[in-house]
Amino acid sequence: MVAYRLEATVSKEVEAGLRTYRKREREAYNASDLRMVDNFCSDVILASHGLPTMNGHEEIRAFFKKLWVEHHAAMEEVVDETVYEAGDLLIITGRFRLKITVKASGEVTYDNGRMLVVLKRNAVGDYELFREAALDNPAS
Repeated sequence: MVAYRLEATVSKEVEAGLRTYRKREREAYNASDLRMVDNFCSDVILASHGLPTMNGHEEIRAFFKKLWVEHHAAMEEVVDETVYEAGDLLIITGRFRLKITVKASGEVTYDNGRMLVVLKRNAVGDYELFREAALDNPAS
């Protein structure tokens, strides 16, 4: 399965920045590396179906630290379908597929969803996660 796909038409500069962000995100997430949160703005807000909204690095780090004790989660696919440029922001809609494995039993489940993501360009020109909302979207 493809790990990342960009279906939107954007400038070459935005495409390069977005691909770099997604690569950093995927590598850290798949390695259960809490440094993944360093790719997020300090005032990041993360909302996902069935979970409480998380605000800032510390809440998000605590969530993933707890999750990754018993589970291994891997991004199998991220598809950025539409990307809107608005100054230093990228507003993205798309879909994702996560593979979640219970470490103790090896049981595998999949989380398929739709997402609304806002990335913000930082002072050095890299994109960071500013806001993200993930919605449940069962596989067809």
